[in-house]
Amino acid sequence: MPARAISPRTGRWIGLALALIILAPALLVAACSWKALGPASANAIAPDHPFYDPARHIGEPTIRVRIARARPAVTIDAPSGDVQVKLTPGFAPHLTSHMTPPIQVTASHTAWRIIDGLGATRTIPRVRAGAAEPTEDTLTIHPPLHAALDFDNAKHSGDLVLHAVNPDDQTSSPGAAIDVVEHVPIELYLSGVISKELYASWRLETYKAQAIAARSYALHERQRRATQGGYVDVENSTANQVYAGRTANRTAIKAIEQTRGVVLTWRGDVLRAYYCSTVGGRAASAADTWPTGPGSTFNLAAPLQASARTDVDSFSPRYRWTVERRRDALSARLRAWAQRHGSALRNIRKVKRIEVHATNAFMRPTRYRLYDDDGSWYELSAEALRVACNTPAPDLPFPAGKKRISSSDFEVTTRGDTLVFKGRGFGHGVGMSQFGAEGMARAGVTADEILAHYYPGATLERAYSRSTR
Repeated sequence: MPARAISPRTGRWIGLALALIILAPALLVAACSWKALGPASANAIAPDHPFYDPARHIGEPTIRVRIARARPAVTIDAPSGDVQVKLTPGFAPHLTSHMTPPIQVTASHTAWRIIDGLGATRTIPRVRAGAAEPTEDTLTIHPPLHAALDFDNAKHSGDLVLHAVNPDDQTSSPGAAIDVVEHVPIELYLSGVISKELYASWRLETYKAQAIAARSYALHERQRRATQGGYVDVENSTANQVYAGRTANRTAIKAIEQTRGVVLTWRGDVLRAYYCSTVGGRAASAADTWPTGPGSTFNLAAPLQASARTDVDSFSPRYRWTVERRRDALSARLRAWAQRHGSALRNIRKVKRIEVHATNAFMRPTRYRLYDDDGSWYELSAEALRVACNTPAPDLPFPAGKKRISSSDFEVTTRGDTLVFKGRGFGHGVGMSQFGAEGMARAGVTADEILAHYYPGATLERAYSRSTR
């Protein structure tokens, strides 16, 4: 597919659509709520949908998604047929065998132990008796033909590769722990991402824009990890992109099929297309949010820097928010974050006030100063402060729901022993707003035009060809 730049004409269409939003706000407000609108089952596809035919995914990249970390044991099932269990390729291929699911797998320092669905137990020696790196010491579980594997209440179309690793807490586990990494064609992976990232009722154009952004991010991260070695490309959490295995969401699959292989690029390279739930009217820049030094210069790409935003995501329940924190509890969270990151903030005793110290050209805070009771102060980037405010500490778990500091764009006032945060948006604020994309789609804006608005100057290209099936 020839590259297509995001043009000034696109900008005019966006302006027209946004004008429509301003003139008809009921279009957004009346049709939206925090919950997905309408039953997801009305949009569902059958498990044997042609999208899941392996032949349709020949020629596309495979991505390695960690779906479980440091488990003492794992159980894998399949709806029908035997699963194929294969030891590390090249080490002992003769140990490949078929087993009746469900299979339960544990690992000691010297061997893998597998109990199959009939109760039979098999013990397979580990490579070099536990001295190997996780990339060398694996079991691969292949699903039955045209079927998926069941793991952690989700269905997975790819192979599940089990890596023996040192447990996080060696005092509680005498054996090894297990990482589970799914090796899955990237288009199948993406369908399980965008169906988790968006509401089932949202528009196809929103899903298409999300598919292209998520594909761009995933391929960029895959390439970045390849230069570092290791056995994982992406995590299945907000550390990278939320992923829940196979989806029955018809809109998600349609969006993936209609955008197959399409990515955002900048100067010939795949763009690390960050996105968040709600920008809240003031965008953040990647360069202000994450490192930009050697190995991270991609955060300097022009389409990832702050640009003009509208109130198109104002129907988000987190467009504006207020959170109150006790000064002593917040100080404990700040110290916990600082201890983990080697920050001088670990010396703060009791935070007295927090002030905006610097903003970008669109008035979104980029740095804050935190003042202690003794008059000393500490400076943090806006995103670091957002993370620090939510860091678990003793007797202070990760704050859920509306108790969370939802973005790095806020003002703080002191009221007695309480700090009151008044904030905008949900997420880091870089790149596409998901609620904003849906608002634009409801106004008739296409996926390409949505991406033009949120990644100005980027180009759309096809990274790999369409399926021939």
